[in-house]
Amino acid sequence: MIMKNDGALHEERKPFAEARRKAVALALVVLILLVAVAPTLSACSGPFSCYDPQISPPVGMFVKVTVDCTAPVNARIPEALAITQTGILFDDVLLMPDGYSPLLALQQTGLVVSTAPGPFIYVNAIGGIPEGITSAYPTSGWMFYVNGEMPMEGCNTYMLQDGDELLWVYSLTFDF
Repeated sequence: MIMKNDGALHEERKPFAEARRKAVALALVVLILLVAVAPTLSACSGPFSCYDPQISPPVGMFVKVTVDCTAPVNARIPEALAITQTGILFDDVLLMPDGYSPLLALQQTGLVVSTAPGPFIYVNAIGGIPEGITSAYPTSGWMFYVNGEMPMEGCNTYMLQDGDELLWVYSLTFDF
């Protein structure tokens, strides 16, 4: 029974009453679920902002990646200076899946990478800085080092390890 504006009691229509009961029941279920789940929700905003090694160790490996083209910058080559004034295109520690190669790590930096195909992929440009940047340095190009040593493998076949330091460096003369 419901009271209308005329002050008299009227019988409520059954379909409307049943729909209202269902809506109230659903709202109560949602409220109960929210109260039960709320303590488990987190205010984390980024992929590592709530990282706690005691609770959830990261999956993969950490590798320090540096992309260095200070040689052409120091040589005052205009094509390099148009891209960077410092010569460091990237310098950070990245979390990546186990078994990544130097090439995959380089691609994870977000820099544009150009390669030449073959059994050992050759990186011929990084971040807009190509091999043979000027006619004065026709043999210039990119090389990579892991923990200060040049691996005798291609950048697509060498497997990085957790804690490695990967350096991609631009050489004007390909001095090893």
